[in-house]
Amino acid sequence: MAGGEGDQRWTPRDFVALGVQGITSGIAHPNVDAKNLDLRPTLISMVQQSLFGETLLQDPNLHLSVF
Repeated sequence: MAGGEGDQRWTPRDFVALGVQGITSGIAHPNVDAKNLDLRPTLISMVQQSLFGETLLQDPNLHLSVF
């Protein structure tokens, strides 16, 4: 094994580093064909009332499902 061409040296980092190959984002970017986007005050108020990150223990998945 030592000195062969097919040998590969592994470091501890190789065993703990997470690879991102094959992982896709859950966020989909929709196509918006509107030339004039209208943000209504009720939508802005709803977003302001449901803030995320107020505490360190908040669950992002629960926040999105409630929002």
